[in-house]
Amino acid sequence: MSALGTTHALSMSLLIEPGTYLISVRSDLNGGAGSFVERELGRLVGAGAREVVIDLVDTAGLDAVRLAPIADAGRRFSRDADLTIACESPRVLRLLARGPAARSVHLAGSLTEAFARLARSRIRPAA
Repeated sequence: MSALGTTHALSMSLLIEPGTYLISVRSDLNGGAGSFVERELGRLVGAGAREVVIDLVDTAGLDAVRLAPIADAGRRFSRDADLTIACESPRVLRLLARGPAARSVHLAGSLTEAFARLARSRIRPAA
């Protein structure tokens, strides 16, 4: 593990701030990137991550089969952390929204939208 986090091919995890992480995939989900995301999500949640953004913005070749490990991991770890999947493809967002992971993860059309959602979730009404 480096100062940036764990890396795998063109995938990496980064500490954004204590308890908040970004898992970024910059390659096709073939070749182990999907299983990297699954393992890394488990590692981060096990280490106490409270918020994780999974960045699929620049990922090629996304379809239901390649998204399955990520969607399954999202469902499995969602009770322990607030999970957001960021992807710019409307087709991929529709696939995710129709699947069982839609009930356990948040979906965002960009990284900006994902981090804005996290910021909004931290705002508490005045007592």
